[in-house]
Order: sequence, then C-alpha cells, then structure tokens
Amino acid sequence: MTSVTASVVPYRSFKTSDGDILFGGGTDRLFGILCEGLGKPEWINDERFAVNSSRVANRNLLEPWIEEITMSKSTQEWLEIFDGTGLPYAKVNDLMDTLTHEHGKVPSISALAQYSC
Repeated sequence: MTSVTASVVPYRSFKTSDGDILFGGGTDRLFGILCEGLGKPEWINDERFAVNSSRVANRNLLEPWIEEITMSKSTQEWLEIFDGTGLPYAKVNDLMDTLTHEHGKVPSISALAQYSC
C-alpha cells in the first residue's frame, strides 16, 4: 500500500519488516532528518536528492532505496528511531490496528444513549 504525493519526495508509505510506515520528508531539512535516521547521511548532499525538485526527478531511484532500508526493521523500531526528531512519520494501520486503536475504543452509540436526557 502506498500513498504518493507527486510534487513532494519522499512523502508516502514504505514497507517495513512487519507493516508500513509513512514518512513526510518534503523539505530539505526534513529529508536530512530522514537520511540520518535511515543511516544514509550521504544522501543529504547527493545532487540527485539535495533539493526536492531533484528528489522528484529521481523518485524512481530514491524511493526503492528507502524501502529497501525500511524493510530491514519493524515498524516499531522505525517509530522509535524517528521519535522526537521533528520528522512527520506515522505507522500505517491495517484493519485490525484500526479496530483496536485506543481512539476507536469509545462507547457505542447505544451505550451513550442511556446516559442522555
């Protein structure tokens, strides 16, 4: 599953060893944070990726490389790596994650109805 933004690279979900994670490395600064977290600081100054327009032009090269790296760790490991960095990132929930997520654990409408009036 991917969600791709045509004018910003990288800004999409990538496979991990056990799921998917979304990264929003749309600015040059955010891309730098992503590169550091992925263990690829050399990409920061690589002319093919240094600015967003170059990343867009080289999307077909960069995105598979990112996914090759993200598949080497679990989603939770990536969440821990990027925690507190300022990079927009998120676990992509599957159906079971969505159904069991704490935000979904609200009382049903019928349970709420008994308290109204």
